[in-house]
Amino acid sequence: MRFSTFSKPDASGGCCPANSLPGKRLCFRFRRWREEGRLQCLLSALRRTVRREEGREGEPSALIIDCQSVSTSRAGGIASYDAYKNVKGRKRHLAVDTEGLPWNVLVHAAGDHESQWAIQVLAPIRYWTERNKTVFADSAYQGQGEEVENKLGWSLSIVEREDEDSGFSVDPKRWIVERTFSWLGGWRRLTRDYERKTDSSETMVRAALLKIALNRLA
Repeated sequence: MRFSTFSKPDASGGCCPANSLPGKRLCFRFRRWREEGRLQCLLSALRRTVRREEGREGEPSALIIDCQSVSTSRAGGIASYDAYKNVKGRKRHLAVDTEGLPWNVLVHAAGDHESQWAIQVLAPIRYWTERNKTVFADSAYQGQGEEVENKLGWSLSIVEREDEDSGFSVDPKRWIVERTFSWLGGWRRLTRDYERKTDSSETMVRAALLKIALNRLA
């Protein structure tokens, strides 16, 4: 899927080239794949394959969770202001394994605190894997440990910054999810959120991560 093919949002929340028959077909397929969750199924199979190719178990025993605030376009839809990052738009919430492969993607308003959505991001993964997990997160998720343990049976480990005075630090485990966010930065379509609907935004992120995972097998 080429993100550059899309030009403007359609009424359904996806994006289609204006007055283009191939574009309309692409838009139809995009909506169908979004609604049927096809990219989720492809990612589920692919991430296990990548892990096994690298000599690991198909299912991870550790996850890293974090979110990225991005500006939205004029397409409309859910958006709010993230005062900490000084961004008006949405947050892309990811849960990745120690290989940086995505296990869930959730997009919500940027003004919502990370802790409000932690369980929503992690809960679906419980049905896709049988292994107990340790979830690594930054201090924004402080206080969520009891809820994670009670609802999921997993443990939450808060990774503190090693040097609070420095402007940048490589935090244990958390650098992995930051690297995944940096991979998304290589996709022009994801430099900001152009979608009207958050599930369209999630599908766009999954499409990019699917291509990234495929590259790992090349």
